[in-house]
Amino acid sequence: MIEIDRFFDIETSEWTKFAIGGVITAGTEEYFDTTSESELFWHLIEPASGTTWSWNGGKFDMLWLLDCAKRFRWDTKLDLTCKLSTAGPRITSLEINGVTFRDAVALCPFSLAKAAVIAGLTLSKDTGLDCICSPAVLHENLASPTEPSVDCGGYCAITPELKGMLPDKREKFRKYLYLDNLAGLRTMEAVIAEANRCEYELTGTIGGSSFKTAKTKLGIEPAGWSSSSEYQFARSGYYGGRVEVFQPTAPNGFAYDINSAYPAALVRTALPTGEKRVCEADVAGRAYQRGKEGIFTAECNVPLDMHIPPLPIRLASGRVAFPIGEFSGSWTALELREAESLGCTVKITGGLVWADSEIVFKDYMAEVWKNRADNRDNKGLYQWHKWFANSLTGKLAERPEKEKIMMYPDMTQLKTCEGGKCKSTCKSGTAEFCASTRCCDLKHRPGGCGAWRMLDLKGDFYLSPFYKISDCAHVQWAAYLTAAARIQLAQQLRADGQGGKSAVYCDTDSVYATATRSLDIGPELGQWGYDGEYTDWLAVAPKLYRYLSDKGKQVIKAKGLSDMNRRDFDHFVQGGKVTSIRGVKSFKSACKDISQRLFVRKNLSRTNKSDGVHFGSRILRADGKTYPLTLAELIAWERAQQRGEKAV
Repeated sequence: MIEIDRFFDIETSEWTKFAIGGVITAGTEEYFDTTSESELFWHLIEPASGTTWSWNGGKFDMLWLLDCAKRFRWDTKLDLTCKLSTAGPRITSLEINGVTFRDAVALCPFSLAKAAVIAGLTLSKDTGLDCICSPAVLHENLASPTEPSVDCGGYCAITPELKGMLPDKREKFRKYLYLDNLAGLRTMEAVIAEANRCEYELTGTIGGSSFKTAKTKLGIEPAGWSSSSEYQFARSGYYGGRVEVFQPTAPNGFAYDINSAYPAALVRTALPTGEKRVCEADVAGRAYQRGKEGIFTAECNVPLDMHIPPLPIRLASGRVAFPIGEFSGSWTALELREAESLGCTVKITGGLVWADSEIVFKDYMAEVWKNRADNRDNKGLYQWHKWFANSLTGKLAERPEKEKIMMYPDMTQLKTCEGGKCKSTCKSGTAEFCASTRCCDLKHRPGGCGAWRMLDLKGDFYLSPFYKISDCAHVQWAAYLTAAARIQLAQQLRADGQGGKSAVYCDTDSVYATATRSLDIGPELGQWGYDGEYTDWLAVAPKLYRYLSDKGKQVIKAKGLSDMNRRDFDHFVQGGKVTSIRGVKSFKSACKDISQRLFVRKNLSRTNKSDGVHFGSRILRADGKTYPLTLAELIAWERAQQRGEKAV
């Protein structure tokens, strides 16, 4: 079970200039704050033990900590060896001088304001300072800063180390920071208390916690793959969600959202269990015909007139597509049988087949859903239990490619490039440390030779890749659960009597269409909820669209640019550049920054590179709808993109 000894938070001016930081201690709620970043840093690492949490620290506060460690180490000549773990762009765990720092968002994945409800607290965005920013300053990150000004809550008035601020304003801001720290501490304590009540086993992440709890309650054995090749065979049938644009524009339509797609799949889907074995074509074909579950390779033919093809493939770029025509690949038996029911032909050419099948997580999900229902009056915990259920599927697909990262390691203990042993594949020859991100041929040696390589420009950080298939890596289960969710989504897309021609957009658990749906509509787990009508739909690409809801709200989804407004979206569509400087760079991006600082302001720019014809793996026709392509057409399009050619 995890522990919380302290909680800390910092506030900055212009994102990267330290203003003030505070630390609150669990149990006594003793509070300390300071406008000196060196004083706060040493206060945080002085205990040399315990676990300190911060909210969204893996993308902000921990980067400040690492930046301080770099700067203050040279000032004091002290040995500040640091170890850290990452998950994507987020630092999930950081250890400095025996103190462990963790990101609360990894365990409670929503904003502090929403999470504070768990502890019965209400947080305000009002800092106690007067907003002094003009529209141009307020929207400095926007392409067209002409939107009406909105009070930013006083963040614009924060000064480095709070210098120049009137005493009463300083006190109001100190109280604001204190309340954030108090809310963070009490929220984490409430989550831990709820986990104890429900007999959940918490780790540093919500996905890890969900799997560890399920493992204990259900007696799940470790994944137990006999080889990396066997694991990779199973992983070849795992594709994730489905996101597609079916109509770039639509004057109006109807929105639907499924009630917890993955928990529903966990409750309903029979998963392969028991002994497994790799089978050749004939044996695999007979097992498939007998209804055995597994991951099968197959040659398939999807009718050319099918508007919503059922089978995903992964292109050379890594993009997932749903083609028509003839192609081969690997899929779950679940998805292949669904394809056959729709008129596709399937010829099994091999498989990894399990002896039995079982709805493994039914009782576990029922328990989690009951715990959720018990907290209906606490919106925070009600949402947290949903995340606890949702995160399990992703954890089952945890990748085996991992890495160790250290700052100021003992250089004599680092493994150097094996030169002689991997001479034929090592790009750095006999260099002491690898300079290449692909030192060894990963196809023949998963994880490479394990040599450490410099991660930053100065050599303060070193990274070592390694390959380890975790006990949780039942990737065949993740493949089945995501396949079940895709099948349910596609069935809803087609449920218009037109073969899906009214579909406008989908994103794993949501459907936008120009015609209403009646298939399995309701409030229960796995049913589809009606989210109302919309107008003025415009999609540029998957994960990049806008519309006006029937409540008059302008909804804009732009992956990577969450602060886009309507004018910016239109500017982007017309070919303009949109830039965001909200936040700081992720750890690995900061490591490459020429300033050699780790706490660096983000500067993300995007321009519309869409050709207006291709939308994901579909192509726009004269009737305003997109249509699927054959595998050959998809390959030709990707190659044209690589050459920088325009669509034809």
